[in-house]
Amino acid sequence: IDGKPSKENYRIYKIKTVEGQDDISSMKEVLLRRFKHKESLPDLILIDGGKAHLNVALSALASAGLEIPAVALAKQEEDLYTEDDFNPEIEVDSKNLLIRVRDEAHRFAIKNLRNMKRKTSMSTPLDNIKGLGPKKKSLLLESFGSFDNIRNASIDQIESVIKNRGLSEKIYNELLGMEEDYR
Repeated sequence: IDGKPSKENYRIYKIKTVEGQDDISSMKEVLLRRFKHKESLPDLILIDGGKAHLNVALSALASAGLEIPAVALAKQEEDLYTEDDFNPEIEVDSKNLLIRVRDEAHRFAIKNLRNMKRKTSMSTPLDNIKGLGPKKKSLLLESFGSFDNIRNASIDQIESVIKNRGLSEKIYNELLGMEEDYR
């Protein structure tokens, strides 16, 4: 807004329908989901990519019955694409603003991707046990020193830490027979 980031309007979308890494299909999914909420639509759609990315955005706009101008800004040469033109004449200040907006969106996306990967890498099968919250999980990991040590513990040993027989039995049974050296 007025040339400055409006961070309260930033959004993260989890991809629901695309398998594997397919940024074109993922972008289409996100745009179609975003355009369903027709309140507070932008004045301009800025796409981080080239002509193929722009065509997907234009297709999503058409599917949603919206007429919002869209441009794509490719990273390598900072090439600008519009529906009708490649590298149209544009003031340097305007292009620099588009570059800053694109780079900020890219920074935000990468930061969130790294956060998601970090959270995933710190997960254990303990996260899937109903009734075992983060406090008791931390207590178990702290007391036993590793996930493998919890997996090899008896029901009584687990109960001595979390003070709940039923949950201790559930944890023991869930982890029974799991492969050694979970990573």
